[in-house]
Amino acid sequence: MLIAEELLLVALDPDKGTVPLAAQSYVKVGLAGALLAELAIAGNLDIKDARVVPAGGTPPDRFLAEVLATISSGTQREKAKSAVQKLDKRVGGVWNRLIDRMVAAGTVGEEKNGLFRPTHHPVLDRPVHDSVLAAVRAAAAGDGPIAPRLEVLLALTGPCCLLGRVAPDRSSRRHAKARIKDATAQAPFATEVKKVVDELAAASAVVISA
Repeated sequence: MLIAEELLLVALDPDKGTVPLAAQSYVKVGLAGALLAELAIAGNLDIKDARVVPAGGTPPDRFLAEVLATISSGTQREKAKSAVQKLDKRVGGVWNRLIDRMVAAGTVGEEKNGLFRPTHHPVLDRPVHDSVLAAVRAAAAGDGPIAPRLEVLLALTGPCCLLGRVAPDRSSRRHAKARIKDATAQAPFATEVKKVVDELAAASAVVISA
């Protein structure tokens, strides 16, 4: 399972099959960051002078290979933040592509509710969902080192507004925030995702106050 798919499992309400409306645009940015981070962890991608650089090799996962191809096709190396911002459009919608994979794998379902109502994706594979959620919650509550993939997942829960999922007990959220901050400083593309999300939040605030 991809890190991005794990992030989706954390974000989804397992029964309703939806992501909170206020977090949806942020989660989409997080999914793009998770895909690029996965390539970086595997050694297929690197960041040099704040720019994204293919680092050799093609990942066995066809979707990840497609994501990498969008980076490799550019004549000029683009900034990491720009790569995160543009990936959604380049692959025809990160959310839809990942959800389609998860539906095909039987991880989530698909409940269509009419032309003008969003499709719901309740979690079908509860053991996988519970395992992912338990791992990220343990990472948020702990104090020790975190494995690279889990570090990316924990880092991205912050800008994706998923603190409540990671630390359901309010008394533990201060510690969880500190762990997310530390993970963000270490995980590839987590900082770039946060910058994009901050811009989205600022733009939303302007629209609301207008």
